[in-house]
Amino acid sequence: AKEIELPEVPKSDARAWTDEEIELLRAAADEVDRQRQRPPSARMVLELVLATGLRQQELFALDWTAIDRRTRTVRVTRQLDRSRPIFRPLKGKNNRTAVVLPSWWEWHRDDARGLVLAGPNGQPLQHRRSGMLFDRVLKVAGIKQPGMRLHSGRHTYARLFLEAGGWMDELQTSLGHKSIRTT
Repeated sequence: AKEIELPEVPKSDARAWTDEEIELLRAAADEVDRQRQRPPSARMVLELVLATGLRQQELFALDWTAIDRRTRTVRVTRQLDRSRPIFRPLKGKNNRTAVVLPSWWEWHRDDARGLVLAGPNGQPLQHRRSGMLFDRVLKVAGIKQPGMRLHSGRHTYARLFLEAGGWMDELQTSLGHKSIRTT
């Protein structure tokens, strides 16, 4: 696959992050965490999206008990509402099990309970606040490209998944796509 040259992606489309951008984002997330010093951790947000490919609302509704170290999977059953800090059914209405990439396990805490990305009070963050957290990471990283947003982490997960030898049908299930064409 390394010999395949992909067509240029329109600047307005979300795209996968390069390995260099991932390293820039990790360093920036660490800097944001040093400045903020309150939950949720920007680095934890970044690592979780890279390792699971979950949508933003799914990330911020994820409970520690949904992540299974034994099977290396995460069970996705709900998402955070965009306008209020409450949970609702998934976009596709079907629960799913997603493969968790190896990069996550150094961040995992087997004894943890509650939301993985809880706010300072242990409650879910509102959609706008979670987006602002990642916008801050982008600003610190000095990345100002159109289409660069937290959703790009889903595209990056797909790239990393396939590079690790995953199959398209497994990726389709992990991302929650009804059609393989979407994947």
